[in-house]
Amino acid sequence: MIAFLKRLKLRLRKQPLEIEVAGVVQSFADAEQFGEFLDLRLKVPTSSMEQLAGMDGQSLLREIRHTGRAYKNAVDIMVRSAETGLSVVRLWHQLDISRVPDDHEWPSILFAVGNAEQFPESFHRLTLAHYIRYLDARRNLLDNLHHELRKTEAQDGEPVMPHGMRHSFGLEPRFSTTRHSIYARLPRRHSINVDLASGSNLTVYLAHNRYLLKQDGAGLSLLGQDGVAHLLRAGRNTVGRSSHCDIRIETAQSDISREHLLIEVSEDGHVSLTDLSSRGTYVPPEILPARHALSVTGTNTIH
Repeated sequence: MIAFLKRLKLRLRKQPLEIEVAGVVQSFADAEQFGEFLDLRLKVPTSSMEQLAGMDGQSLLREIRHTGRAYKNAVDIMVRSAETGLSVVRLWHQLDISRVPDDHEWPSILFAVGNAEQFPESFHRLTLAHYIRYLDARRNLLDNLHHELRKTEAQDGEPVMPHGMRHSFGLEPRFSTTRHSIYARLPRRHSINVDLASGSNLTVYLAHNRYLLKQDGAGLSLLGQDGVAHLLRAGRNTVGRSSHCDIRIETAQSDISREHLLIEVSEDGHVSLTDLSSRGTYVPPEILPARHALSVTGTNTIH
């Protein structure tokens, strides 16, 4: 009898775990596969970024409050579980689904996991941890947008958040800064050579974050908005949020990809740029070959 129960337990354990998300049944063989499913839902979608970037100050503040409350609600559940020893499964009913941003089907995922009796405690914890990370990324984006909006309002200028992070009429995205300079998106995973004369600078946007490629007596460096200069060495220099990158960008800038840009410097000083991101790397269009450059006929701004 004991041997039979053991075989039955093993057979049940091997059965895939399933949840229905937005009308589609998702099946997972183990926690690792479920984690990969959640990993795809950690960043704010481009469509939501554009929608948020078009909001006025009051609307942004409202989104900041809503996201902050959702974040606090989720973190409180994790903290209470750690303090009391209660399982996250037992505390799941305290999760306020009404505060959940409607991105990546998060409301549907949280509801499905909460009602999936066969999902173990580890799956609930994994879901909640990923949800908290997503909310943190959304908070950082909203804070950056609100900061930029206040700055441009004070300067009585145009918004600096890139408006175009999508293909429009078959063309690569473009956007304008406060100085009405039009920038073009680098073709993804295609190396572009850049000719930097001594003492010259090149403005490069990683998503909506402005950087300068600077060539001077100290060599070539990447200068951030915070004033920190990262010296580039000869060879390959990867830029992004990942700890594996040669130049690691602060994680608060959540719209920068883990591996965002590759800067290659040859021994004789020649430079090439390769966009590795899904969020885009933007440069002045005149540095692009003709087949990649945009026809410039005005500016795109956020309204």
